[in-house]
Amino acid sequence: MLRLGQGWLLVLLTLSNLLIYVDRGILSALVVHLRDPVTGLGLSDTEAGTLGSAFMFGYMLTSPFFAHAVQFYHPLSLVALGLGVWTIATGIAGVAYGYWLLLAARALTGVAEASICPIIPPMLMEIAPADKKTMWLSTYFAAMPIGVAMGYIYGEEITSLLGSWHYPFLIEAATMLPFLAITILADKSPALRKSTEIAASPASTIPFLTQLKQLFTNPVYIFIVLGQCAYVFTVGGLAFWVVPT
Repeated sequence: MLRLGQGWLLVLLTLSNLLIYVDRGILSALVVHLRDPVTGLGLSDTEAGTLGSAFMFGYMLTSPFFAHAVQFYHPLSLVALGLGVWTIATGIAGVAYGYWLLLAARALTGVAEASICPIIPPMLMEIAPADKKTMWLSTYFAAMPIGVAMGYIYGEEITSLLGSWHYPFLIEAATMLPFLAITILADKSPALRKSTEIAASPASTIPFLTQLKQLFTNPVYIFIVLGQCAYVFTVGGLAFWVVPT
């Protein structure tokens, strides 16, 4: 097993998150190329918009199940699973020569992110030094806007340089492999588990439907989710459609 210090674990997870959000920016940069009937797939506006939303459907449908599964499996194991699926999904996108295969690959990317994004922040809160928890979370989340911005530039530049929209996906899949290997080999210390007492006592786990009921009867949580939905709808739409044009 590979033993990582707390600081190195933060670096690993932040860089992985950076690459995940680079991927989100790439697709926006490639919309123009994908709509080209000669060099791309000749996508219509509806097909392009559906492609941009596919990962979100995969994410929304599966993230509650992975969040529940953290009671039974080590969070780093779930993150390794997510990074593995993400690598496969981006690789499939890189070799896709038809719309439906590319759409399936993007949806699978969302499933992969569902086993990563909801799990890492609580884990970081668990292992971060008491006086640096906010700094650790801000460092991790800073990878989101930086990654998307890098993806816009990277997607267009690599496509122009190598002459095909497939290469940005293939290169990022290869880039993720070292992070995937480290996550698989990393020591799965019990100290990294949120609610270690739950891990030690399976009888204390909370059933999935009970968790959902607790969430959906919490008005503060509901309004926070609705606000986040409005934010993502607005910013995501602008990021996907305005930047490429």
